[in-house]
Amino acid sequence: DADEPGTPGWQLVHDPLPNEPVIDKMKNNSFAGTALGDLICEEAEVVVAGMQSDFCVRATCSAALARGNEVLLIRGAHATYDRLEVWGNGTITPAATVEKEIELELEEAGVVLLEMRDLPGIFADR
Repeated sequence: DADEPGTPGWQLVHDPLPNEPVIDKMKNNSFAGTALGDLICEEAEVVVAGMQSDFCVRATCSAALARGNEVLLIRGAHATYDRLEVWGNGTITPAATVEKEIELELEEAGVVLLEMRDLPGIFADR
């Protein structure tokens, strides 16, 4: 399995900054079974980016909302793979369509969607 801990490719691409926490997660929800909830207070804004919009990104956004966090999801900073529609005679839903479906679902749940161009100014007033 390409995601098996300790196997080639599991290691971080970039070294963490000094004192930067590193969370190893084993489930879709980044808060489940990790210390992430101890590092992020419930009043914090959480900016989410990552791989597999329809699994990890959805689960982590939903968990953060349930904790009371304001959740910011950046369009173009999350992605997934094409989806095989087993009940749809094996048709394929393109990844871009799946990503948009997840964005709409999460926005309806309370996630704030932002564009990449919004990133530089997100925390400028803090």
